[in-house]
Amino acid sequence: MIDRHSDELVWKQLANSLRQQIESGEITRTLPAERYLRETYKVSASTVSKAMGLLAEEGLIVRLTGLGTFVKDPARHRKTE
Repeated sequence: MIDRHSDELVWKQLANSLRQQIESGEITRTLPAERYLRETYKVSASTVSKAMGLLAEEGLIVRLTGLGTFVKDPARHRKTE
C-alpha cells in the first residue's frame, strides 16, 4: 500500500505497486478503474493520473479513452522465477 511517511512520492509508490502487480501476474489484462484506485489507495485523481502516466510512458500499459486501461503486452511484462 501507500506509505505516507516515505520519502518516495505517493504517485511513484502507486506506480510501483501497480507495476509489481502486473509483473507478478496479479493484474493480467485490465487495470482497475481510476475511481477504484482512488478509493482503494485513498489518493487523489491527480495521483492516479500521474502513476498511470508513468506506466504508460514506460510502455507497460495503454490507456484507451472510453474503454479502460490495459496491460500492453501481459506475457512480456510477467516476471518468471
